Amino acid sequence: MDRFQQESEIDEATKVETADALAKSRSFLTNRLLPDLDKANRDHQSVVTQIDEYKKLRDTLRSLDTDEDRMKDVKVAGKNATLLADIGGGVAAETQLEARAYITKKLNLLETKRDRAIDKLSQIEAHIHLTSTSITQLDNLHRGGSIIDDF
Repeated sequence: MDRFQQESEIDEATKVETADALAKSRSFLTNRLLPDLDKANRDHQSVVTQIDEYKKLRDTLRSLDTDEDRMKDVKVAGKNATLLADIGGGVAAETQLEARAYITKKLNLLETKRDRAIDKLSQIEAHIHLTSTSITQLDNLHRGGSIIDDF
């Protein structure tokens, strides 16, 4: 306890130390956090695009199933016939339960991946906020001010 009562021990950072900490914090923000945020945004957007594509595919299959039911009504297709539908881009899909189950499973996986991407974005944004606040505090100290408590 006596240690804290001695006036000779002042625990304050020098201008050089605060300038160094300020430079490191700014570098961390611009060279690490902001690029990480950009990458996380791109990753998130990619997953959202994939989800949209699979939802369109699911809707296309649903419309083809409706067409298949109409064709069965007019006895064009056999009872156990498998219809292949050209869904564009040289891709054909079976309009049976396997295709629908695959799409449902893939959508569930992509939605989980999207949720993780959102969590990662939130974490990076929190780190950016913390680092920005630290930079503000360090800048204030460097200019001779004191730490501002914004709580």
